[in-house]
Amino acid sequence: MEIAHRFKNFVASIVNLMLQLWFTSDPLPATPPQSPPSPPALDLEAQAATVVVAQEDQRRSLNWPKTVIAFCLSSGLEIALQSLPNGSELPLTFNLMCLAILFAFASLVVAVFIGSKFPVPARVLELVGVFFAATAFFLAITIPFPLRHKCIAWAVYAICLLAIMICNRF
Repeated sequence: MEIAHRFKNFVASIVNLMLQLWFTSDPLPATPPQSPPSPPALDLEAQAATVVVAQEDQRRSLNWPKTVIAFCLSSGLEIALQSLPNGSELPLTFNLMCLAILFAFASLVVAVFIGSKFPVPARVLELVGVFFAATAFFLAITIPFPLRHKCIAWAVYAICLLAIMICNRF
């Protein structure tokens, strides 16, 4: 019983560390920021202000998905932890969720530290981390569900994954 409680606390602390690391890292831009074409009559200060505003807008748009994922993952983890009975063995779904969190954390940590020298692989690893975080959310949220609700949730997961694959393919 004590081991399961300590394990739950350990997983919660890993998720919090992952979220803190993700929020303290600078987001990797999907495309380099481009300043809009400006007429030659504008001075350099106006051009610099335009570029700063464009970069700030891009930074805000990149932080929104991180905020949503952080909220959903922490909420899903809390739901999973509350639904586990005390003193019983942890279900396989909980172990898979822990592995998904581990892979998400590892991908995000490596992406942060290789981002300056290898921006493309870092961006791919960041997306892999998001994939594993989303998978961990689905695993966490479905732990207390009855079988028919689990099937519905995993159908939604598969549809989302298929939609992402189709949209990025074409």
